[in-house]
Order: sequence, then structure tokens, then C-alpha cells
Amino acid sequence: MSKDKKLDLNTHKFDTSDYVQISSIKSGDLTFNRVEETKPEIGKKFDGAKPRMDLMPHEFNIGVSKAFTFGAEKYDAHNFKNGLEMSRLLAAAKRHIELELAGVKIDKESGLEHWMLAGASLAMYSFMKTHRPEMDDRYKYTEEELARIEEMMYGEKK
Repeated sequence: MSKDKKLDLNTHKFDTSDYVQISSIKSGDLTFNRVEETKPEIGKKFDGAKPRMDLMPHEFNIGVSKAFTFGAEKYDAHNFKNGLEMSRLLAAAKRHIELELAGVKIDKESGLEHWMLAGASLAMYSFMKTHRPEMDDRYKYTEEELARIEEMMYGEKK
């Protein structure tokens, strides 16, 4: 039932799409009708363990999509799926993040904001990690080296 329509309880025919409940109360010669909106019973959906795609900001998805559109026009749609070295994708993301942190608003080549291009680089990196692990050309640190790097980044372990 549209919110713009006024409901005449004497002539309105209700069906299941209305989802209303009418109750009447008599007091002397007067009858008071109360209309309550009810929610229909809904089905079950077991998706609790799935990613909450609705939490992803639309602005991020649109911005990164603009960067992919630029890339598709410059190189070819889906070109990155042919394989790009992961170190190059991470280096590109870091460059754009540094420029974003410094306050540089727009990339000179694409005309896009740097966060959009950083997001696209990281999206392509995630594709390589998932579908093209052989493109992982990053330096392989020892466990000791990794522990030192983490300590430098997060401070000493307690």
C-alpha cells in the first residue's frame, strides 16, 4: 500500500501485500479502529559465515572501478589477468599511497585520485595472490628477518 494513499477502513479490501492488522475498540457509541503495520514472515538465509559485501563503501568500489576503467582503456580490459609481478603492483600501490599521504590530490596521467589507483593496484595484487601465485617475485625473508621487521614495525614483544 502506498504511503501517499489514505486508507478508508470501510471500503479498503486488504490482501497479503498490505501487511496491516486492524483492531477495533468500542467505547459507548464510538468505535475506534487501530491499524498496525506488520512484517510478513520471511524465509531463512544461512549466510552468517559469508563476507558482508554490504559493508564495503560504495565510494571505494566506484573509485577503484574508475581506475580499472582507465587501465582497460590504456592497456586492455582484464590485461592484468595475464600476469603482473606482485612486487610491481605493491610498489605502484605504495607510490600512490605516499602521494595521497603527502596531499597530492590528482594523478597527472589518469586524472584520478591516488587512493583510487592504489586500490586498483591492491585489487590486482589480490588477484595475483589468489589466481597467479607464480607471479610472486617478492624477496623471501627468513623467519628471523621477518621477526625483526615485525619488531621494528610494532615494537618489542613483551
